[in-house]
Amino acid sequence: FFLGLLADFSSVVLIGPWAAAFVVVFLVVSLFSQKLFYDSGFTAFIVVFVMTLLASSIYLGLELQFKKIDTSILDLSSSLFLEAFISACFAPLIFPFLGEFLSRRFGQVSK
Repeated sequence: FFLGLLADFSSVVLIGPWAAAFVVVFLVVSLFSQKLFYDSGFTAFIVVFVMTLLASSIYLGLELQFKKIDTSILDLSSSLFLEAFISACFAPLIFPFLGEFLSRRFGQVSK
């Protein structure tokens, strides 16, 4: 929530859409975290790709209710997919380092 609120304060357009999007993404990931193991690079790619699309779609849906956007839907969707794809490509590279850092920080054994 606070990361989304920080993103909203940085954009200075609307307060709340990114916070709401990040809360929904957190809820979805926490619901599936018992059933999915993020150790696989492919799983990390798919989860980050889908969750980035979900968060961006929620943000755009909320923003379009209050503000008119001059760009076309095709431009928006292509940038959404490109952003999600780039984020998903870097996720398998970042997740192992993040897991190692968190395991050292909080004293948990990483597997």
